[in-house]
Amino acid sequence: MSKRTAKEIENDYKKIRELVETSFITSVKGIEEAIGLTVQEIKTSLAKHPRVEKRLMAKLEENRQEKSSKCVEKKEEEKQTEEFLGYVIDNSIVDVKDALNIIDKVCLSNSKIIITSITINELEDSREYDDFAGKNAGRILSMAAQDPKHFESVIIDESLATKDDCIVKYCADNKGKVILLTADNTMALKARAYGVETQYFVKEIMAENQESQKKNQKGCDTLAFTKKVNGELIIYAMEGNIRSTLVKSNGTSYSQGECKLKIGDDVLIAVKKGTYITFAHYKITSLYERKNCKLVYHRRFYSLEDVDKLSNEEYKAFMRRFAKKAFNSEGSKKVVSTETMPQQECETRNSLNTLYMARAKQGKLFLSLVNNDYRSTLVRSDGIEYNTGEYELKIGDDVYIATRKYDYLTFAHYKITSLKKENNCDVVFYGRYTDLKDNFKYSLPKAEYKTFMRDFKKRIGLKDIRKSFNNI
Repeated sequence: MSKRTAKEIENDYKKIRELVETSFITSVKGIEEAIGLTVQEIKTSLAKHPRVEKRLMAKLEENRQEKSSKCVEKKEEEKQTEEFLGYVIDNSIVDVKDALNIIDKVCLSNSKIIITSITINELEDSREYDDFAGKNAGRILSMAAQDPKHFESVIIDESLATKDDCIVKYCADNKGKVILLTADNTMALKARAYGVETQYFVKEIMAENQESQKKNQKGCDTLAFTKKVNGELIIYAMEGNIRSTLVKSNGTSYSQGECKLKIGDDVLIAVKKGTYITFAHYKITSLYERKNCKLVYHRRFYSLEDVDKLSNEEYKAFMRRFAKKAFNSEGSKKVVSTETMPQQECETRNSLNTLYMARAKQGKLFLSLVNNDYRSTLVRSDGIEYNTGEYELKIGDDVYIATRKYDYLTFAHYKITSLKKENNCDVVFYGRYTDLKDNFKYSLPKAEYKTFMRDFKKRIGLKDIRKSFNNI
């Protein structure tokens, strides 16, 4: 390479100065690559301007430190982005009017919506409702299935007491990595107590939703022995001494324990009532706590011969199985009636019964004390009476239950003998009443029984039971 002239050295100096002052060069090596000069030529060009050379070297060092700082920040930002998993939603979000807009905003921010295994099942049930919440649930499931980039499904531990607790535990285990989106105020408070970042949305009860519910419930009945648990409709007490239930759902039959109902399920129920057996076939029409089914078929049977006359083979098979339990051991074709038993005999024949309305949890037995137009409940414990709220039963407690049936009233007195889920009580007294003219003066043996039943009769406004029910 030929030796540079003084003029060329001066021109190279100007190029180096302009480059360092106007660009983000961090080293002499960078100048070399940008201008095409060797390191020695760069030093020679700057040697005649020592003050400027010192300033330009300081500028290179400043650029180098700034670049290093930005690299650290970028790496930290990338690390945080990698750690953040996404936004966890629970089923309550479908009750928010702008639920879909909220989810769209999350997706547009390139974050993920996390749907737990519990929420998937709850959304599946919620979309059965013909209201805005049901439509939101269906749309969210559709979006999740079509967009795996922005939606992630996760399997979580489902062994805790409630489903909400399971979701909160998942969020707590991933604290700092997820944000919970919920419209459930209790869930929001629990999550925040565990340090989970939570965004709470207010549910909106729309007139459209209420009108839709009324429309769906028109002409419907309420299925007995059902309860709402975490948004699901559960039928319990499916098998007992005087009752048998068969649920047919998607080709599968269930007859023991508890069963989660779905819209369209068929429920067959047989009940022993005094001198006869009743049979009913219901079709589940909604998952509401009341007005949730339609009666397909209903009939009474006074003997096995009546059962054999059924033309529907499915009905006949179900009723014959139940009739074998309902009829006495000698094979008589008459149903044993507790109504006609002396009190002492009633206690013996009905010992080790199950109070199916009671709920066992962690070694304790709880009873919801219901008082409405169809049932009245009273607990007598250590001389004190309880008739409202949730009551924790104790061994030795007396439970009075009055029930309004189709064309009669029933009264039962149970004595709690254990705190187990089944075989937890004795039947002290049972009676069925169709004639109320004597106001229970002669039909009930104890004064406290009479007072309890008279209060129930007065509250529901009945004078003549048959006339009242025939007018329904």
